[in-house]
Amino acid sequence: MASEAAHEGFAFAVDFIHRLRTRQEALAAGAGQDAAFSIPFTTIHAGIIAGGVALNIVPDRCTVDFEIRNLASDSPDEIIAAIQSDADAMSKAGRAIAEDAAIRIEMLNGYPGLDTPLDGAWPPAVKALAERGDSVKVDFGTEGGLIHRRLACPTVICGPGSMVQGHKADEFITPDQIMLCDRAMDRIVDYLAS
Repeated sequence: MASEAAHEGFAFAVDFIHRLRTRQEALAAGAGQDAAFSIPFTTIHAGIIAGGVALNIVPDRCTVDFEIRNLASDSPDEIIAAIQSDADAMSKAGRAIAEDAAIRIEMLNGYPGLDTPLDGAWPPAVKALAERGDSVKVDFGTEGGLIHRRLACPTVICGPGSMVQGHKADEFITPDQIMLCDRAMDRIVDYLAS
């Protein structure tokens, strides 16, 4: 999702990010928790902020790219509606300073959270076929929730490497992890074909 704030853009964007942070704190303190995730609540993250052309020029706009990684039990539509309400209130207040002050929220993509029970039929089966001793719920975005909802089929996320190395500036997967994944995928395909 992206938010674009016009007029005195960067200061307005900073205030908007503070509102996102406040929403994040409420989600972290709320009832919607799942201890099977390493981060047990829905998160809101501002990842990219861009605005201004020079230090001595007040920027006329700023773009903030943010994402919501929601638990399957939390409604992303309700979270977006609350953020939109914050943006509308900020825009109205901002027009007292600059008549064209506005925050526009544009949804760039979205997919539902995934909540496959770890004690269900498929996680232990995939774990055995992958020859892994552990199962966890992943707190990063995947298409798993979309596949589960649209195709109404059991969904398990399985792949090479570790999130210890993933989603960082120097992320990597070792060749031995790729080979282990290839062998596991062969076993899974054979199991499904039999």
